[in-house]
Amino acid sequence: MNDKGLFEKTLEEVQVNPEINDIILIYSDGVTETMNIFKNMFGLENIKKVIEKNAEKSAEEIKEALLKSITSFRGNALQNDDLTFVVLKRNQSVSST
Repeated sequence: MNDKGLFEKTLEEVQVNPEINDIILIYSDGVTETMNIFKNMFGLENIKKVIEKNAEKSAEEIKEALLKSITSFRGNALQNDDLTFVVLKRNQSVSST
């Protein structure tokens, strides 16, 4: 990719230290911008609702719930962007040796 360094200039490295049961969601704009047949977007509020409703579940179960919610919201509308997301959940403390 020949972007003249623009890509590197827009990257930001962040370090996080999640507590037990913290959930981290990394997603592309295709998730929040998924549209239904009425051109309504899925949005951040719907993501928050799905995560809050499924917070006690595993990362895999949260992923499945979010995908199901997005697919249900979209209905028969065409998918117009990528749908990329990763769900991370810290389950136990890490022991230092």
